[in-house]
Order: sequence, then C-alpha cells, then structure tokens
Amino acid sequence: MFFIQFVLIIFTISWLITAIVRKYALIHLLDKPNQRSSHHIPTPRGGGLAVVLSFSAAMAFLLVFVNGINQVLLVSVFSGLCIALIGFWDDHKPLSARWRFLVHIGGAALTVSVMSGLVWFEYFIAGFFLVWMLNLFNFMDGIDGLAGSETVFMSFALAGFLAVSQNNLALVALALAASSLGFLLWNWSPAKIFMGDVGSGFIGFMLGVFILVFGHQQPSLFYVGLILFAVFMTDATYTLLVRLFSGQQWHQAHCCHAYQQAAKQYGHLAVVQTVWVINLLWLLPLAIIAFLFTETALFILFLAYLPLVYLGVYFKAGQQLS
Repeated sequence: MFFIQFVLIIFTISWLITAIVRKYALIHLLDKPNQRSSHHIPTPRGGGLAVVLSFSAAMAFLLVFVNGINQVLLVSVFSGLCIALIGFWDDHKPLSARWRFLVHIGGAALTVSVMSGLVWFEYFIAGFFLVWMLNLFNFMDGIDGLAGSETVFMSFALAGFLAVSQNNLALVALALAASSLGFLLWNWSPAKIFMGDVGSGFIGFMLGVFILVFGHQQPSLFYVGLILFAVFMTDATYTLLVRLFSGQQWHQAHCCHAYQQAAKQYGHLAVVQTVWVINLLWLLPLAIIAFLFTETALFILFLAYLPLVYLGVYFKAGQQLS
C-alpha cells in the first residue's frame, strides 16, 4: 500500500508542477519550429523541471524516512541539480557548449569521486559513462512522448528488479518513474510542453547513476540496465558514429537519428508506440533472462542490441537525407 501511495503522491506533484511550468513557459520558453525541428507549431519547453523538482522532493523524503539511501545517490542528486540548472539556463538563452560540458564533467566527477571499490581507470570509465548518458538522453529527446516514455519504462522496470531483490532502492527508481509519468501526460503526442534541457540532462544523468549504483550492489543489474536502455543507447551511439566517420560536424544540432527519420515517415505517436512494444516485448524479457541467469548476461546484451543496430542502418541514422 505504501508503494502505491508513494507513487500516486509523487505523480500528482509532478503533474501539478508541469501545469504551473507550462504557464510560465508559454510566455518565456516557447520553442519555435526550425529546419531541424520535429514539431510544426510553437510549443513551450522546460517541462522537465517538474521531474527534477518532484524527484528531488521524493529523495529528500526517502533520506529522512527510509534506510538505504547511500551517499552516492545523495551526491548524484546534487550533481544532477547542477546539471538541471545549467540546462534550465540553456533553455532560456543558449549557452556555449563549453560551459555546459564543464558542468557535465564536474557533476560526473563529483559523483564518481564518492564511489568506492573502483580502480583508477574504472573511475574514468564511470565518469565518461555518466557524461555520455546525460548527453545521449538529450539527443533522444526530440519527439513527443519518447524521452518521458523511456524514463517511465526504465524506472518502473528497474524498481521491479530491485523489489524482487528486496532492495529499498526500489523506492528511488519508483520516485523517478512517478515523476516522469506526471510529466509524460502533458508531453504525450500531441505534446502540450517539451522536456527541455533542464529535464533531459538531469534524467539521463540519474539513469546513468542508477545503472552504476544498482549494478555495483548487484552485478546482474548493470547488464539489466544496459539492456533496458538499448533503444536510446543504440540510436544515439550509432548516429554519432556515422556522423563522426562521415566527416559531418557531429556536435551541431540535427534531426537524423533513427527515431527522427522514422517519425518523418510514420509520425510521433507511431514511433513512441513502437518503442514501447520493443521495450516490453523484446528488451524486458531479455533483461529478465539476464537477471535470472547472470552467466548469460553478456550474450543477452549482445542479442538485445543486434536488431536495434539494424534499425539504425534501415532508417539511415546519421545521414542527412533530403
């Protein structure tokens, strides 16, 4: 009963904050379409602030009333808030990529610095992983409902695996799921508000932290996290590599991810629904197998990503199509 009440309260808070942020964003944060946009009418952005605030409030509650909220998670929330702040600033007035990247590196370095049991190169890999996670999530936040759906799916799924393991950290994952669900109702196609950098950076960072922290406590959950996140990981990474090796200015904004190419043909809603089908009927069952049979996890991880790479090839991800 507590789990249900907890989710409903956080969900309601997020939904209400999104409504308030939308009124502000209609005046100050209106996203007008351009040649790189996937939308056609001006739409307010910055709704991810609701996820940031409601999740942070939930973490404050868990810190006071629930045991098991470790130092890494607390530091990561502080780092995530710094990343959200620079993202909210960027939503208002575009900042130099240099300053955003410095904050991203600083937040990742601070979080990694309080992780224990790693050797020096593992700290470097963990920091790189967190920076990539928050940036790839930002890349994948380009059509109605996609980023919010991915967060809801991943967070609820991770909460289920943690609950089976009788781990109190399931509440942390539930908090992010409920916060994202409250926002998603406003962001579902046709979107009434976009997430914005304030939300995408924070959520991507926190999901990266979840994979590292949960995986450190239970190694099978590291593979589970990577499997569950395969749609975003594959599309963002494959697209970046294609742009990099084809001589494009990979750091500039574009609209040639596989999901964006697909949305041009089939529409936002059809793409998001397809991603839900892939997540629920392909990735989740594979994650369960990897969780139950840890010795197969590496093979299952490879199996999960293989058809998604094919989708990247099929939709010509990374290629500038006329």
